[in-house]
Amino acid sequence: AGAYEFRIAPGAQTKIHVHAVLFPRNRVKDAGIAPLTSMYWYGENTSNTFGGWRPEVHDSDGLQVLRGNGEWLWHPLAWAKQRQVNVLDDTNPRGFGLFQRDRDFSHYQDLEANYHLRPSAWVQPDGDWGAGSVVLMQNPTRDEFADNIVAYWRPRDGLQPGQRLDFAYTLVAFTDDASLPPLGRCLSTRIDYQEKPNYRYVALTFSGGPLANLPADFVPKAEVWVDEKGVLSDVQCIKIPGTNNWQVNFGVTASETGNPVEMRCALTRDGKPLTETWTYTWVK
Repeated sequence: AGAYEFRIAPGAQTKIHVHAVLFPRNRVKDAGIAPLTSMYWYGENTSNTFGGWRPEVHDSDGLQVLRGNGEWLWHPLAWAKQRQVNVLDDTNPRGFGLFQRDRDFSHYQDLEANYHLRPSAWVQPDGDWGAGSVVLMQNPTRDEFADNIVAYWRPRDGLQPGQRLDFAYTLVAFTDDASLPPLGRCLSTRIDYQEKPNYRYVALTFSGGPLANLPADFVPKAEVWVDEKGVLSDVQCIKIPGTNNWQVNFGVTASETGNPVEMRCALTRDGKPLTETWTYTWVK
């Protein structure tokens, strides 16, 4: 049982201030606070278009997270044959949301759905939410008519019966916001599905933020990491001619066990981040 209060401020960015008070009657182990849903069928990181004529079909293309320690994360959405759940542990998160970052109409070619105009949604907690996890759930789909993407905050200890739970946050809907993040951002994630079954070639494009003001002769350091189930190779960081954008390329060879491989990448200067941290799960 409980009650919700919504205060809506429309505008170029529509803000919804949410205050909730809940009284759980039973223990809820996997509770979802400030849930968001969206749709992702296929995009630039998908191996095919499932026979469709449009290059990409999605309402959102990534999960943006601002962790309690100030680190910005970007996790591109992906299509998979089975449900994929990513759990990002944190304490007192400062924000998370499902974003439609790609605004180029030519990438969608859809004059009816207008996917290039779909809004992004950002959850900004009011106060401290304690320990828990930002959970991203990606469900398989064979069309564009179901919201198969879910993101929410899960308190570490769940909801306990007989305890009052207060939480508040601001939900922001917008097209673009240069402060989310203020660092350089990953504009594209392209995965080369080559004939080698246990190998992937990854190409990332980073743009904006401090990258726009780097000295002409400076090359950022590409901090690339893969977990113990993969082997990293051939890391390159190359400036795209005529722009202030940078492309990071690398290869990953996975073990033959079929386990998912976790990857991370960020551009740094003297140990300080120039960009958000790109994270990705390669599910074989």
